[in-house]
Amino acid sequence: MLTRLSGYILTLFVVWLTLPVVQSSNINIDTPSGGIASAHSLAAQERSPEAVDAEISGFQVPVSEQNPNQNPQTVQVSDPEANYSFGGELSLGVKIQSPTPIKKVVVFLQAAGNQPAIQGQTILNKNGQYIYIHDLNKEPLRAFAKINYWYGILLENGEIATSQIFSFYYEDNRYTWQTLEFKPFRLHWYEGNLSFAQEIFNTAWDGWVKAKKILPIFPPERVEIYVYASAREVQSTLQMGSQNWVAGHADPDLGVIAVSLPPGPEQRLEMARQIPHELMHIMMYKKLGDAYNKIPIWLNEGLASAVELYPDPNYSLLMQTAYQKKGLLPIANLCQSFPKDASNALLAYAESASFLSFIYQQYGTAGIESLLEQYSNGQSCERGFQNALGHPITKVEQNWLRDSFETSPALSGLENLIPWAAIMAVSLFTSLVVGIRGLIINRRNSQVVYENQ
Repeated sequence: MLTRLSGYILTLFVVWLTLPVVQSSNINIDTPSGGIASAHSLAAQERSPEAVDAEISGFQVPVSEQNPNQNPQTVQVSDPEANYSFGGELSLGVKIQSPTPIKKVVVFLQAAGNQPAIQGQTILNKNGQYIYIHDLNKEPLRAFAKINYWYGILLENGEIATSQIFSFYYEDNRYTWQTLEFKPFRLHWYEGNLSFAQEIFNTAWDGWVKAKKILPIFPPERVEIYVYASAREVQSTLQMGSQNWVAGHADPDLGVIAVSLPPGPEQRLEMARQIPHELMHIMMYKKLGDAYNKIPIWLNEGLASAVELYPDPNYSLLMQTAYQKKGLLPIANLCQSFPKDASNALLAYAESASFLSFIYQQYGTAGIESLLEQYSNGQSCERGFQNALGHPITKVEQNWLRDSFETSPALSGLENLIPWAAIMAVSLFTSLVVGIRGLIINRRNSQVVYENQ
C-alpha cells in the first residue's frame, strides 16, 4: 500500500470493486492549485467498456513536483476543492483541461498510515468541475489523518493521465476547537478554560517523566491531543459504537490522542489516568516503529497502564473477584487481542497492568527491553518471552498469581477481618480521644475549684 507519496514514483495497482473500506480525513489542501498530469498510452485496439474500467483501475501514482511530466500531451489539473462534514459527506471538486476530449475521471483517496485506497467516479457539473461525493457514514475515512487524493483521467484516444497528489486533514469539525501548543504537545479542546488546558499539559509532561523511569523513551516532535467532554463523543468519532466502555484512544502512527474528560469531581483523576496511558502508546510507536504492531497486547497495554498517574482503582477488585471465581484470563490468551465485552476487556487491562508490574519488579528495565527486542524481531508471544526472561510465560504467570493472590490460611482469615478491624480501630480511637479529653476537662475543673478555695 502507498505510505509516502512525495519525492519519488510508485506504481499502485488498485482492483475495481475489491478495495477494502478506508477510514477518515480533513480540509487544508496542501498541493498548489494547478499542475500537469502524467499520461501513458494504451494499446491501440478497440476496448469494451469493461476493459476501459479495468484499465483505469490501474493508474500510476502521480509524479511529484520534483519529477516533471515528460509526456508532451499534457493534461492540466487545477483548482482542487475539499469540503466535508465529519461523519457526513465529503465533496471533492477539480477542474481538468485537456487537448484531447476526456472520457472518464476517477478519484482515488488514501488515508495516512498504510490505509487501503478507495476510489470513485466523478461527474462533470455545469461549472466545468469534476465532482465526487463520498458518504462518510457508510464508508468512513480515518479520523485525524492526512488524506491524499489524486485523479485518473481516461482520454478518448485511450491515454490515461494521472494528476499530482492533493491532500487535506480530516479533523472532527463538529466542534469549535480551542488550540494551544506547548511542544511537543498540541492541545485541542472545546470545553474548559486555560487553567484546564494547563492541567492537561502538566499531566502529559508528568506521564512522560514517569514513563522514562521504566524505559528510555521520548515522544515524537508533535503529539496532537483532542479532549472530548464525554466518552460517547470519543466513541462516535472513532467509530467505536460497540465498545461503549472505551474512554480514550491513541493512533500511534499519527501521533494523535483522543480522550474523554467529562466535567465533574473525577475529571482530574481521569486526566491523570487517560493521558499518560495514551501517550505511552505514542512513545512506544516512536521507539519501535512498525515493530510496534508485533508487541503482544498484554505488554503494550500493561506498559501504558504502568505509567498512569492514578491507576484505575477498580482493577484490584476485578482481579480479586475473578481469582476467587477461577475466572482469570490466561496471559497467553491476551497476546493477540483483548475480549470485546466490557467486563472481560477491563479484566484483561487489569491483569496486563498487574502482570507487567510484577515483571518490572522481578526483571527491571532490562527485562522489559529484552521483551521488546524479542517481539520486535518477530518472535512469537511464548518464544519471545522464553528468550527474553529465561522462563516460559506460564511459569512466570504462576509466580505472579502466587505473589498476588495466594497466602496462608491464617493470613487469608486475617485479610477477611481487615475491614472489621479497621472499623474497631476507628471506634476505639474515637473512644480514647473522648476519654482523654474528658480527663483533661475534669482536671482543669478541679484546678479551678482548688484555686477558688
